[in-house]
Amino acid sequence: MSRPIIKVAKPGSSIIGLDAKDFALNTKYLLPKIYRQITVTEDTLLDNDLGYPHGSWTFRRLDEDSFYGKLYTTGGIWDPSLYWSGDIYNELFTGDQYTFFSVASQGTISGGTTITDSEIDIRILEYLDAGATKSDPSLSAALFAESLTGVSNDIALPSRPNICVGVEGEDLSETNLSEQFLNTKLNTLKIFKTGLLTLSLPEETLVYHADSVVHTASFVHGLGYPPMYFPPATINMRLGAGVPSSPVTIEGVNDPGFNTGTGSVDVYVDSDKLYLRSIRASYGDDAFGTPGGDLDYPAITIKLYYTIFYNDITEEFNLLT
Repeated sequence: MSRPIIKVAKPGSSIIGLDAKDFALNTKYLLPKIYRQITVTEDTLLDNDLGYPHGSWTFRRLDEDSFYGKLYTTGGIWDPSLYWSGDIYNELFTGDQYTFFSVASQGTISGGTTITDSEIDIRILEYLDAGATKSDPSLSAALFAESLTGVSNDIALPSRPNICVGVEGEDLSETNLSEQFLNTKLNTLKIFKTGLLTLSLPEETLVYHADSVVHTASFVHGLGYPPMYFPPATINMRLGAGVPSSPVTIEGVNDPGFNTGTGSVDVYVDSDKLYLRSIRASYGDDAFGTPGGDLDYPAITIKLYYTIFYNDITEEFNLLT
């Protein structure tokens, strides 16, 4: 037996023969459902009201104390270190920027959101800087109803009018929340804009101990608040340098690693723009104090295929109560 499907086409399109990507709504496909958003300024342990591990997105708020791993060497003991210098490091972030909490960030990044059957553990990133403990000012987490293990429980939601779409061939009253294709008692991701942000870096030479060079591209979303975005690109990425996967693409080099000119790559958002930035450092000394000489960077192009959502990173709610 076929279940009813709700289809809404994008403005100017006909539902008949429309590709899946061109629908504004199509309940034939499972929609991610957000049941809670929370922002914390300290490590926070919550009860998991769903009773099973589920998905989450976590965003770091960035300010002058946020971790940015500048101490990085290009190879072995005989290779020169990178020399990070310049006014840019006094104004990297001001407290109004947000980025994904992601393993793509270089350095020891521990924290974020960990979810078990019974608990939701949200931990602020902390690190030592010259003996002093520093951290991000806050973390914002979006908690999804979808199970990560395929096992879920039936969750009672507050009584209010809503639209539900269940699994084909199953009684809706017997379908758990995480398995429902649509439940309007919960929030969903709402796409504002998809696009391509391109940053073209020139061929350039940084002389020994020169200030770092900054290149930035941006897209003006103009929403007036920091929106959620995808992919999970973050700040302080060293592409090809032990990063498990790259949320951006690089053109112009055969091996898109740090030594071939990507420098440090940042993706972040504020209330007005989405940013794609690269910071290139010069050479410092090697482990024996020998000057490293000039550092040649090739011309490359960095591309970010992005999706910006209407969802506000800083909004807070709990739709289970």
